[in-house]
Formats: sequence, C-alpha cells, structure tokens
Amino acid sequence: MDKQSKEIVNKLKKHPEGLSITQLNSILPLNRNSIARYVEVLTTQGVLKERIIGPAKLYTFYQEIPYLEQLKLFKLAMDVASCGITIADAKKDDFPLIYVNKEFCRLTGYEESDILGKNCRFLQGNKREQEALSILRDTLKKGESCSVSLINYHKDGTELINNLSISPIKDSEGVITHYVGIQNIAKK
Repeated sequence: MDKQSKEIVNKLKKHPEGLSITQLNSILPLNRNSIARYVEVLTTQGVLKERIIGPAKLYTFYQEIPYLEQLKLFKLAMDVASCGITIADAKKDDFPLIYVNKEFCRLTGYEESDILGKNCRFLQGNKREQEALSILRDTLKKGESCSVSLINYHKDGTELINNLSISPIKDSEGVITHYVGIQNIAKK
C-alpha cells in the first residue's frame, strides 16, 4: 500500500462513525482526482459503506480482510459438512434454491447446475401427498422452523428418506429473506 493509501486508511480508522468527502478533505488534501483514489482505497483495503445524511453521503470504513476470511471459513464449513445444506430465496415465488452444498449434491445425485433456481419439491417425484409436506407448508406460511421426514428420490430413481430441518433467515427488520435447510438423507 502506498503512503497516501496508508494515510487515508489510518485517518478513517480514527473516525469509526464515518467521514464525508468534505470531512476527509479537511484532514487530507483531496481534489476531484484524489476522490477516485479515496474510493479505490476503501474498496481494496476495506468495505465501503455509505448512508445518505441530508444532501451528503457518509462513508464509513470497515476492515475487510477478517470479514472475508470469516466468509471463506463459513463457505468451507458448509461445503465439507456431512449433511446436505440448502438455502432458498424466500423473497421469490416458489422459494428457489440459491445454494446447495457438495454433500447435498452427493446425496441426491444432482449437480449444482441441475438444482439452483428450482424449488426442492422436484426431489419428491410423485409423492406429493405426504403428511409431512402439509406440516412443511404450514411452517413456511407461519415463518417458523420445523423438522420433518420426507420421501425423496435420488437422480437415479432410488427412494430416499430426507430428515429435513428448515429455519427462516431474517433481515435486520425481521423480514424473512431466506430459508436454510439441513438434510440428513438415507436410502430407504
């Protein structure tokens, strides 16, 4: 990191409440060209967060490296888990899957590309009248968590027992945005 970048990062760290471009200009000499440099430093050395405050934007600097390392660790943990893990988008009609881990693919026989964008019900085959499905639908309507056992089918047609647990994921305002599913799947 060059001297100017280090100076910008150090100044921002001293102001965790954030700085506007005007405030930053008062402690570091900036011009129109160096504003681009400021934004570049923020995006390469940290996460640029902004809020609108009246007519101005307030920029806050957050360290990115520990956060990215944490995300990598979470992704790795999900990918090596010995159970199937799925994430469905609750903001879209029919709750399409947006993430499946490697174990889910191994257990069901489907490639990730076969699954993403679809609702998990394709795994039910013709078994659409299972009692556990009505429990699952009611739980989704109520925005709650539940655990059920479903009959599902492997890509090769083998019948499977899917011991499924689902839980809602909520945003900062308490609105359900996603559901995470944990599957322990066994051949029948």
